[in-house]
Amino acid sequence: MRVLSGLAYSHGSVPLKNPRKDRRRKPQNNENWPAALANQSSTAIKKVAPKAKKIAIHPWRSFMITKPYLSASVMLHDEIMAFQNWATLTRQELDVRRTMIDCINTIARRVFSDAKIELSGSSATSLAFPAVRLDVVISTQEVHSDVGMKYALSQLATKLKQANLAKTAVQIPYQNAPVLRLVTLLEYGSFGVDISVNNVDGLLAVNAVNDYLVRMPALGPLVTVINALLGKYGLNNPSIGGLSSYAITCMCIFFIKTNPTKRSSWSYDYPVISKSLGTLLSDFLQYFSNQFPYSTSRISAEKGKLYPNTDTCRGRDRNCGMSVECLVNPEINVAETVLPLTLQQIVNVFLVGLANIVKSTVQDHSVLTRLVACDKNVCFFRPFFIPVIEYFVHRFAVVSAD
Repeated sequence: MRVLSGLAYSHGSVPLKNPRKDRRRKPQNNENWPAALANQSSTAIKKVAPKAKKIAIHPWRSFMITKPYLSASVMLHDEIMAFQNWATLTRQELDVRRTMIDCINTIARRVFSDAKIELSGSSATSLAFPAVRLDVVISTQEVHSDVGMKYALSQLATKLKQANLAKTAVQIPYQNAPVLRLVTLLEYGSFGVDISVNNVDGLLAVNAVNDYLVRMPALGPLVTVINALLGKYGLNNPSIGGLSSYAITCMCIFFIKTNPTKRSSWSYDYPVISKSLGTLLSDFLQYFSNQFPYSTSRISAEKGKLYPNTDTCRGRDRNCGMSVECLVNPEINVAETVLPLTLQQIVNVFLVGLANIVKSTVQDHSVLTRLVACDKNVCFFRPFFIPVIEYFVHRFAVVSAD
């Protein structure tokens, strides 16, 4: 934990501003921001937040066209679009993931003769990040109990190691069922993979999210940048108490449906034409940092409503930090891993992000670089997917023949 007095001023190759001077500078050319944002106290930047986990690398800047801007909100919109273009998986990266699934399926059939493997989570949507873990669901009729599931996953872990596919493979508890968490060998791309068995809700949720992505043009860009904002501080990993990509998606769906800042439908339905993504992002951060009643409310993204929060974390003596209903099974709280302390960190990150947006002017080289950063290892590794694919093809033939 530390005070983020100068956190937001890393611009990669762009010359750094003087943080002390910038903190005193009044917002300019922010006529498109809501009045409530323009009146934000400059002390917001001093809120305590987690230390950033990512090195300040901003590769999406290469997707930007250098041009003058009349509004900081429009500049942020263009940066969000560029960031999403950079984060979208390339054909080679998609090929690697498909081949990885084929390899795992080959091994899984040695444990479950009727195994059918499918991607779930953000890996099965257009929201997948280059460095995201792959969520895999094995559907089988051969497992009928929790004990049988644990034993089968233990066998699968052994088979994956014997095939020299996995470097590590351990079972971890997750919600109501165990998950096999593995990391592939370096020659397979060092992918992180989470394998669950008969996770029907996870597969149905993928269909629901993909449907919303088609109906809500602003959803994909918002989820991508908010996920990256939390990822910069290590707060988007549910296994260590953060918000999952699915929970963030549900929050964004709820936000778009309820429109708490009363924007015109044009801003949500035609974000590319209206250049509204920067404004919508600031509205989201404003709502979930200053206005949302976390302790008393439960988010229903499917119904677009708030309900009284009566949820209690499984196996814990205290209430969850926040409550977000699953799109397909309202009984499941997809944010149950978030404890009150972690929630305060998330809110502080939202507040710092909001303050950085409000402080931005058209004279700045960038707005988004104050909010998100990328893992330098991911940026380095992405160009080398083609040789990885070639190794996959060869290795997959060997594994299939064993």
